[in-house]
Amino acid sequence: MLFRSGVNLSGADLTRANLNKADLARANLSGAKLQGAMLYAARLDLANVSKADLTGAYMGTARMTRANFSLALLARVDLRRARMPEANFSGCDLSEIWLDGAQMRGANLAGSRMEKASMNGAELADVDLSGADLTESDMLQANLRGADLSRANLSHVNLRQADRKSTRLNSSHVA
Repeated sequence: MLFRSGVNLSGADLTRANLNKADLARANLSGAKLQGAMLYAARLDLANVSKADLTGAYMGTARMTRANFSLALLARVDLRRARMPEANFSGCDLSEIWLDGAQMRGANLAGSRMEKASMNGAELADVDLSGADLTESDMLQANLRGADLSRANLSHVNLRQADRKSTRLNSSHVA
């Protein structure tokens, strides 16, 4: 499929679509159905993907600078080595997501469900994870410098070798 930057695909059914390397910068994908879609190396900078369903999508190495994914479903999505600085994932379902090696500096993940997420070696500096549920997540060697983990559920989270300098943990639940 060939799309131009800024395309309006709001509410579209793109289930299992091959969108590898697609230019979806500034696209409106709000409420779209993208379950199982292939978005390898796709460009979604400044895209609106709010309330979309991306369950099981593959988005490895995709670029999503300042994209809006608020309230989207991203369970079991593969975002390994994706670049998402300052992206908004507030209120999302990110359970069992793969974020290994992802670059998310300054992203907003406040209030997100991230149970059993894999974030090994992820760049999470200055990320807002306040109120997020990170139960049983793996953050081995993640960079959490300046991250806000206040009120987050950190039950059984692996933080070994994670850089936690200046990380805020006010009222977090740690077990």
